[in-house]
Amino acid sequence: GNCTYARVTRYEITYHPEKTPSGSVWDFGFGSSTNADLILRVKEQGASSWSFESSIADNQEHNSPAQWTAPSPLKLLNKTYEWELYDQETTNADDYISSGSFNPISLANNGVVVTTNEGSQLKIYYNLQ
Repeated sequence: GNCTYARVTRYEITYHPEKTPSGSVWDFGFGSSTNADLILRVKEQGASSWSFESSIADNQEHNSPAQWTAPSPLKLLNKTYEWELYDQETTNADDYISSGSFNPISLANNGVVVTTNEGSQLKIYYNLQ
């Protein structure tokens, strides 16, 4: 009855690789944009569906934070979560950027969980409720 939980308020990709693993720019050949169109997904490890799937952050520079407000206050538990980051493509499969796994309870510090992998940083902001 008196439990306090960390509930997600916002997701952020602070930075991601400037170029694809092969060394080319994101969205090569699609107009004047060479920056990634970011899609972030987060779920509990082993879950069949994503608890968060972002809208597209169009033309996102690699060192400029992309932020999404949590559509519902997801309760962070002492479990392992997985995340994936992609560059959205309109005609082909989305380009993989990075992914990782984390336990939010072990990483939580002053309202934010920070995890880094494969040249990308994910921050999850939360409130205690």
